[in-house]
Amino acid sequence: MKRLSPFLFAAALAVAGCVSETKSDTTSASIDTKSAADSDATGADHQMQLSRALIEIDQRIDNFAALSSETGDEARSKRDQLAKAIAAQVKRFKSDLLAMAGDATNPARRLIAAKALGFCDDPAAVTALCGMLGQKGDARLLTNATYSLGRLRSPLARTDLLLPLAQDPDPHVRGNALLALARTFEAKRAIGASPLDPLEQRDAMVFLEPALSDPDDPLVRAHAAMAIGSLGDPRGVDPLLDLLRDTHPLVRMQTAIALGKLGDAKAVPALVKAINATDAGTPRRTVVLALTALLEKLDYRPPDSLGEDGQAWERWVGENMSDRLK
Repeated sequence: MKRLSPFLFAAALAVAGCVSETKSDTTSASIDTKSAADSDATGADHQMQLSRALIEIDQRIDNFAALSSETGDEARSKRDQLAKAIAAQVKRFKSDLLAMAGDATNPARRLIAAKALGFCDDPAAVTALCGMLGQKGDARLLTNATYSLGRLRSPLARTDLLLPLAQDPDPHVRGNALLALARTFEAKRAIGASPLDPLEQRDAMVFLEPALSDPDDPLVRAHAAMAIGSLGDPRGVDPLLDLLRDTHPLVRMQTAIALGKLGDAKAVPALVKAINATDAGTPRRTVVLALTALLEKLDYRPPDSLGEDGQAWERWVGENMSDRLK
C-alpha cells in the first residue's frame, strides 16, 4: 500500500496563505471582494483539510492492512475501531474522493482515493473503482482498486474486468483481484444472482485455474481457491484436490473450504487424509469443518465425537460411505 507525499499538504498551506493576504482597494467594491475572498478562503480551508485528511487516511489504511495479518480479539478490536475512523473521514470527503478516482492528472491523490473508497458505502464507489481496472500496467493503482473492491463485497463489481486481472504480471494485483472475485461471487449469490453470466462462466476457469499453481505468492493460490469455491464451478474440483497438498497452511485451509463448498463426493477421502496431515489448531479445525460441510451437502451427518481425529474420520467414512465412494 502506497503513501501520499506530504507535498500536497504544504501546497494547500501556501494557497491558504496567499488568499489570506488579499485586500480590497475601495469601499464600494469591498462587499463583492469580501464575498469572493470569503469564498476563496473557504475553498482554501477545505483543500487544506482535505490534504490533511488524505495523509491520515493513507496512513490509517496502511495500518489497517498491517493489522489484518494479526489474530486475536485485541487485533480485531483495533481493526474495527480503525475502520470506523477511516469510514468517517471517507464519508466527510466522499465527493472529493470520487472526483479524484477519475482524475488521472493527479496520480498521487488517485492512489489514495483508490484505497479510501474501499471504506465507502456509496454504490458510486464501486463504479469509480471499476473505472480504474482498465489502467493496465499501473500496478499500484490496480493493487489499491482491487483491494477496495474486495473490501466492499459488492454484487455491482465488474467481474468481466476482474477476471483478466487474475493473470496480471504483478502478484499483488493477482491476489487482490482473486479475493475481490471471491467476495463478488458471494455477494451475488446472497441476492439470488448467478456469480457470472453464461459467457463469463464458460471461460472463468481459463483465468482462475492457472493461479492455483502461482509460483510467486501463496496468497495468490489461496485466493484462487477461494474464488473457485465461491464460483461453484465443478471443473475446479480436480485442480483443488491437487492443491490440497500445497506446503503452505493458508493455501490448504482455503482449498479445503472451497472443496467443502463445491460438494463433490470425490473430495471426501482427500479431506479425510488432510486432517492428520494438517497442523493442529485452526488449520486442522478448518479442514474438519470443510469436510463436515461437504458431507452435509451429501446428506450425511457425522457425529461430533469424531472431533479432529483423522483415523476416527477414516473409519466412519469407510463404514458409512463405502458404496458412495466406489
